[in-house]
Amino acid sequence: MYTEKDNLYWKTFSDSINAQFMERKYWYSPKAIHLYKGFAVVFDNYFFSSTVGTRSYESLLTRVYCKFTYPQSLKIRIEKASFLNRLVNLFHGNLYRTLDREFDRQYHVHTMNPNTCVFLLPEIRRSLLDLNIEGLFIDTQDGIWGEQLTDNEYEVAIYVEATQLKQSELVALKELFEGILDALCDKFQIRTALTSFDRHQTVASL
Repeated sequence: MYTEKDNLYWKTFSDSINAQFMERKYWYSPKAIHLYKGFAVVFDNYFFSSTVGTRSYESLLTRVYCKFTYPQSLKIRIEKASFLNRLVNLFHGNLYRTLDREFDRQYHVHTMNPNTCVFLLPEIRRSLLDLNIEGLFIDTQDGIWGEQLTDNEYEVAIYVEATQLKQSELVALKELFEGILDALCDKFQIRTALTSFDRHQTVASL
């Protein structure tokens, strides 16, 4: 599915931000792994498919995600206010209003605990709108839609419905994501988590 062109694309971005580059492997996208204040922030592409009733949905995405640890419940789903997302999120917590009229018109925020939303600073909401972010999740699944993580492990992720973004757009995603991590550290004192990339480096150094 992914080609040498994708390798070159993510290698170029990795070099531009001094990140670790991982080549494509099997059906997995190449990755740029950026270290920010001890957090391993992953950039890659993902093929997403979903079926709700008789409707099916497929899309190629650019996603940014990062694992962290936190001892309490901290889940949220923020997605574009579409009919499909309303169906998918029907049982994913209560719909929360930020009282930001433009943001609430374009996004649905689902959470069981409204206090989770305190990290959504005005500048973060503005960037989500300006960069046309399709979704922002904090959950306990790997890569948004993957395997269940271990106890107290969470992942924060954003994604856009596009691939082969301009390098400047990737940098803008990086700056937004760093702002989200800063806000989570400030509001919840989240901690870094040992990732599969860390484990791979540890084994390789032995």
